[in-house]
Amino acid sequence: SSSSSSSSSSSSQVARVVVDLASVCSRVYCGDERVEQLGFEVVNGGQVVCRACVATCFVPGSAKPRLSASPTPFACECHKCPSPHMCLFGGRADGGYDRLYGGALEQCKRALADANAQITRRLMSGSMQRMAARIQSHARQVMIYERADQQAAARRAIPLEKLRQRAIDTAKTRDPPFCHSEEDELLIALLHWFKHEFFAWTNAPKCQHCGSEDTHGTGATHPNHEEQQWLTGTVELYTCRSCARVTRFPRINLPSKLMETRNGRCGEWANAFTLCARSLGFEVRAVFDWTDHVWAEVWSEQERRWVHCDPCENIRDGPLVYEIGWQKKLNYVIAFSKDEVVDVTRRYTRKWNEVKQRRTLCPEDWLANYLAATDASRRASCSPERRRELAKRRSMELEFFVRRQTGNEKDDDSESKSDGNVSEVERLGRQTGSVAWRKARGEYGQQQQKQKQNQNQKQQQNQEQQQKQKLQQKQQQKQQQKQQQQPKDQNDVQDQEQKKQEDDARCTATKKTTEQRKAETKARFVKYLAQLTKGCGNKACRNKHCRSSSSFLPKLRNLDQKQTAVFAIHLCKSGDKELCSAINSLAERV
Repeated sequence: SSSSSSSSSSSSQVARVVVDLASVCSRVYCGDERVEQLGFEVVNGGQVVCRACVATCFVPGSAKPRLSASPTPFACECHKCPSPHMCLFGGRADGGYDRLYGGALEQCKRALADANAQITRRLMSGSMQRMAARIQSHARQVMIYERADQQAAARRAIPLEKLRQRAIDTAKTRDPPFCHSEEDELLIALLHWFKHEFFAWTNAPKCQHCGSEDTHGTGATHPNHEEQQWLTGTVELYTCRSCARVTRFPRINLPSKLMETRNGRCGEWANAFTLCARSLGFEVRAVFDWTDHVWAEVWSEQERRWVHCDPCENIRDGPLVYEIGWQKKLNYVIAFSKDEVVDVTRRYTRKWNEVKQRRTLCPEDWLANYLAATDASRRASCSPERRRELAKRRSMELEFFVRRQTGNEKDDDSESKSDGNVSEVERLGRQTGSVAWRKARGEYGQQQQKQKQNQNQKQQQNQEQQQKQKLQQKQQQKQQQKQQQQPKDQNDVQDQEQKKQEDDARCTATKKTTEQRKAETKARFVKYLAQLTKGCGNKACRNKHCRSSSSFLPKLRNLDQKQTAVFAIHLCKSGDKELCSAINSLAERV
């Protein structure tokens, strides 16, 4: 009888739980255990409370829902809220006489989770659901870069030793030499190799049957079984104008397959480059622009920041190229990696107020909460040390966003002011793709149009100058013919001889001055070389470019003979570097 009574009591409790979930605080049945349920954030307090408390104890509008496709479990904090939000369920929850255990508790948890999913779907509008689905799709996509087989396929295609040697050679020629770290120089070499030697842009594919390049798009279709294995989303169809046969162009998303095909558009370029950089040990984010472009961000340990890298354009650290050069109207730019999901739109704009007006796909609060929840779920699998490092990076990144936002709010209406610190690369329009395609997308760039206009004007001016020169030559020939026919006076002959003598004297003078300058430059180079290799001999010397000095730069001690000569040339060119007074006698011996 006791067992039957206990089972009947538990069944009655379960039945009551199912009925009272919407009107009774979850703490009454689950206690302080963290449960997946619909959460509401108190506006003025920040506490997270359950649906029943908001409906029973709170004034409408005093708490806002935390919508997320991947909700974070929590325990209701209604008992922590200050007055006037007094919890009506506090005594009942603290008493514990309604607490559920075992199967009843699990059933209650499932019911709360199901109710949360249903209510979340109802509250989220269609556009918000599409935004959430796209974010989750990109978040899943970047995990493929962590697969060992994908990274191995990339390493087989990358000439790593060749790129390292290029990075060293390039570092020597910089001003000053070796100003970038080895990792940053390797990344620059990888970008250049990927753009100019490895991957190719495809406007329209060649005909697979006759090899003709004269094909035109005629639609799209679904991928076949083989193409599905390459994670192909759609297949574009192109008809050959020569043989009238159809060529399939699958938009492949499997990066290891792209290492074989080595062609595509910006999606394929960014996909393959991100895998290449990740396979070499770089920390990489895949960056998706909602106005149809993709690129990457790579962490620079030397600069302690995320650096923009666009493999299509071979651009490193030119984040404003899309807004200024391409004239894109950005709205959402979100970066994804195995550890992070971050809204980085503010890195790529200097007109944040205008961009905010175009961000209409979902509420900003909902997007921030959704990205924060997705980001938190990514970080949950990281070690404590890794989470601390990511938190430091995020703090620095947010500080940069705030500085850029506050520093450019006044410049939003002034194009000249907002372009004050823009590099030449960031002023260029898009370089990849056909001219017609770029113009149709509005990404050709104003500067390129101006350059073409200037080129046309220069061509016209050159043609006019050539015509004038021809006329002048004809006139000069006529005059020379007349002069030859007329007898020459002796005075004219003397004047011509004097002019020749003067011209000869000028030529000899210029030769002497150039030789003197060469000799002076050579002597100065020898002094700098002696100062770097031997020093002036004065132990009290304070010249940081003298080997005898205690403040001699550490990076100069390990340079070989060739690198030292390169740095000596750099000091000669600068012209303002200090030379020790006692170096002249030593320079003569060197």
